[in-house]
Amino acid sequence: MIELRLSSASATFEKVAELLCQLGVEASVSPTTNVCKNEEGSFQIEPGAHVLMPDCSKALFASTVWPALKETFSLRCGWVDASEKAYRGCTENYVRPSLCPATLKA
Repeated sequence: MIELRLSSASATFEKVAELLCQLGVEASVSPTTNVCKNEEGSFQIEPGAHVLMPDCSKALFASTVWPALKETFSLRCGWVDASEKAYRGCTENYVRPSLCPATLKA
């Protein structure tokens, strides 16, 4: 199972669910409201989605699901928790290590 959390001004949970349906990916999609820092450094509220994909493999996620979501909603990254290999962290690093655009500060 893969659990994904994402947010974007255009990523409403309905649109995320529609895209996953078009891709043929079984999922449970719930709405979220997120407070995010924008490029100017101020905060804004964005819609988002909490997605549970019980039968999605890493290969399907990396080759089809994440690229489609990323392109459709202009996403930089998201948060993924994959029971496969017990991974929790940035979607970009799940797809391929060291792709995450975020810089973590201690």
